[in-house]
Amino acid sequence: MKPVVEIAFDLNASGAGDFITLDEPVRGQLDDADYPLAGEVLVDVSDFVRSVDITRGRPKETQQFDAGTCTVALDNRTRQFDPSAPASVSPYAAGILPRKELVVSLGSERIFTGQVEDWDISYEQINESITYAKAADAFTLFSQEIMDAGVGPVGLSGSVVNQVLSASAIDWPASRRDIDAGLSTIGANTIPQDQSALDYLQKIATGEPGAFFVGRQGYLTFRERLDLQTPTGVEFRDDGSGTPFATIEVEFGTENLFTRIEVDWVGGTVTAQNDDAIVKYGLTTLTVETLLSTQQQAEDFAVFYAERYAEPTYRIRGLSVNMDLLTPAQQLAISRMELADNVAVQWTPSGVGDPVRRVVVIDEIIHEFTPKPEALHFVKLNFSQTLAAFILDSTIQGKLDENYLGW
Repeated sequence: MKPVVEIAFDLNASGAGDFITLDEPVRGQLDDADYPLAGEVLVDVSDFVRSVDITRGRPKETQQFDAGTCTVALDNRTRQFDPSAPASVSPYAAGILPRKELVVSLGSERIFTGQVEDWDISYEQINESITYAKAADAFTLFSQEIMDAGVGPVGLSGSVVNQVLSASAIDWPASRRDIDAGLSTIGANTIPQDQSALDYLQKIATGEPGAFFVGRQGYLTFRERLDLQTPTGVEFRDDGSGTPFATIEVEFGTENLFTRIEVDWVGGTVTAQNDDAIVKYGLTTLTVETLLSTQQQAEDFAVFYAERYAEPTYRIRGLSVNMDLLTPAQQLAISRMELADNVAVQWTPSGVGDPVRRVVVIDEIIHEFTPKPEALHFVKLNFSQTLAAFILDSTIQGKLDENYLGW
């Protein structure tokens, strides 16, 4: 499936495009879809695309989600994407500036929404040129937004997220949010000088513990911890009965092995440790900074993590999918996947023995697309394990006397 790449340009700035023109009988009508108001509009540049690389998510489950990035390589042999080109050569040149919206879609589904941070041009030969539009999602903006120092918001974690987003220093539109209520409560806290909005919001998410990220459609998204348990219905299998995958990676070691947990809360620090694990593996400490309101919440958090990370776990680290080998329905399901979604995986290692079955949470989504000389589109998904939960009516996690990690 070929992705569609759109970049916002003000075509009117170079005299290109059909826009409303005052005093003209045809192009002077308001609300005419053929002649929109002049200004920045998303322009389909897919015919110029050499490659698309998208990375959204986090490298491991003990970290918070990073800014999503997207690099689009554009054919620039005719200087279409050269900001120094005259208007007679390129209708885009005058609009090639930082912070232009960039959208990548598969069919009707957006898979990335962000803004171009850099336009880099390479000249490999005298007539060979590529422009790299390097974009990032709204987290890049939030990392530069400084909150007003003073008394911080309190309440349920989702409410605090909304309060921060509505603050005058941030003022993120409510129509571009997808915020759960949250289950943890944030206590009285003081916002220091030079506190970035992103760092503060990520600390709220850490204390949930939930997920805070920019969604594929550009919405600021906060998922409470139980929302990370909801199955999407997607099942990756190697037996022909589910969505097929090309490669799969497993890890079993110290990647997520911590025998002592320290949790900071608004009233101090609590610790929990697994003495047996310390004897076997040594002392390895994970420190978690939160704004939790009570010592009991912090203790529950520490005990849960001490149990979760005290022993090495056979984990499905990730898998890759060749989109060109999937059915249209499977392609659609992949394109609709979001960070923190819950999927199932089953495969028989090397075709030997019983199948391995796991329910996992998507931590990272990577798209790699090259249209020429042969169209190739691979999607890589990296995972973390789900939190332990029984879910009523779930065909996977709704069975009594069943380990939810298997089916």
